[in-house]
Amino acid sequence: MRSAGIYSFRDLAQKSHLSRRAIDSIRQGKIAHLRYEDLMRLSAVLHISLLELLQHLGFSHETMPDQCQWQLQTLQYLEPLLLQFPTLAHAIQRNPQLSAKPLVPLFQPIEKLLHHWGITVIAPVGATVSYDPAVHELLEGQVSPGSPVEIRYVGYRQGTHLLYRARVSPSPSSQKI
Repeated sequence: MRSAGIYSFRDLAQKSHLSRRAIDSIRQGKIAHLRYEDLMRLSAVLHISLLELLQHLGFSHETMPDQCQWQLQTLQYLEPLLLQFPTLAHAIQRNPQLSAKPLVPLFQPIEKLLHHWGITVIAPVGATVSYDPAVHELLEGQVSPGSPVEIRYVGYRQGTHLLYRARVSPSPSSQKI
């Protein structure tokens, strides 16, 4: 606390906007009872990362609360996006004519995270596939199962579990002129 210029728990409470209950939990060493949001606020006020805070408080990766482990792992995957996106957004605001092409690499962390979680895309946007009402949602027109359709919006599955249906339209090559 001292390295952050905080010399009392009252000062900590004021600067972090933590409740008296949360401050009491910290004083009693019952940090595992704190909400994730409180831990994040505390780490910000102390100018250290959440991981450093938890380590200072005696937690290792094995003894961290499950929610903290999950969120830390997620943040590790998303770190490049979290660090670079605000800069890119600022550049776009200053120059609206800026090409969107630099955005594409920023989404690789999300793809890595989805891969880590075992979440896969049903088919890429623009792909022509056979219509399967079990995994596709038809946006317009009518087609029979097995007819060619074009993926307009991706769908996702995790293993055999369907998360989101892919949204499709009849394939332009299958429509009569």
